[in-house]
Formats: sequence, C-alpha cells, structure tokens
Amino acid sequence: ELAAEAAALLDRSRPSNALHAELHALMSRVAEVAAKGIEDNLDPGCVAVFRYALGQAQIVQSMVKAEIATHQAKGKWG
Repeated sequence: ELAAEAAALLDRSRPSNALHAELHALMSRVAEVAAKGIEDNLDPGCVAVFRYALGQAQIVQSMVKAEIATHQAKGKWG
C-alpha cells in the first residue's frame, strides 16, 4: 500500500502516462506506414518523405521511452 502522497502522485500521473503510451503506439503505426512507403519506392520524393517520417517516429518513440523511465524512477508510473 502506498503512502497518501505517493498515491496522489501516481493518480495525478495516470493521464499523462496514458498519453505517453498512446503516443508511442501512434508512432509505431507511423513507422509501419513509412516502411510501406519506403518499400513501395514510387519516386525519390516519396521515399524521402517516408524516410523522414520513419526517423521522426523513432526519435519520438525514444523520447517517450526515456520519459516513461523517468516516471518509473520517480514513482509516477503504475
């Protein structure tokens, strides 16, 4: 059982944690779409857009993972 202050912190963190999880899932979907676009290889312009999207999705996912790790370390995940 958590102390009242720790429980309050966890309760306050739940909406943000859910948003982080949702953002990570969305970036997974962006990465899937981008990979399909790269594979389709219609023309260099299209491939450039898809490669950019893939790279940005990977960056955002890394940021989300780091923030989740921070939340876990501070008792704000659960």
